[in-house]
Amino acid sequence: QRQMCIRDRIMVLGDMPSQKDIDNNELFSDDSGELLTKMLGAISIDSSQVYLANIIPFYLTKEEGKNIKKYNSLLRKIVHEHISTINPGTILLLGSFALQTLFGEEYSIAKNRGQWLSYSAANNSINIIPSFHPTFLLKQPSQKKKSWEDLQKLQKKLNNA
Repeated sequence: QRQMCIRDRIMVLGDMPSQKDIDNNELFSDDSGELLTKMLGAISIDSSQVYLANIIPFYLTKEEGKNIKKYNSLLRKIVHEHISTINPGTILLLGSFALQTLFGEEYSIAKNRGQWLSYSAANNSINIIPSFHPTFLLKQPSQKKKSWEDLQKLQKKLNNA
């Protein structure tokens, strides 16, 4: 059995798959996935070396998405079980929805982006760094600099692990 290296224990957790992801039966398969691959590559991580997941495993229309917050406690339990099963050492958390689902409404990407947070699962403390979702960065390219700062923090943490 191959010894697991730290990069095998990185989970990238987004909000939900795009319609293209559903069509391709693959996560982050659209333009945001291409950007995510470039982002991870910039810190010497091959996207095939990370575990990709989403808070919601299916695509929601805008109308359906408006009602999803009333299910946050259920989503939180499901995601907690998923994280506990995978048991990553580090999670790159992408977007406000993912952040608020795990940590609560008082958290926001604007306020907590780039801050290391601790999450307990499977009797372990997991390091989580929230950052902008690649979909947001495609719409707001001026925010890529802040995302780059977050990625450098992730790289530094991984290199010191």
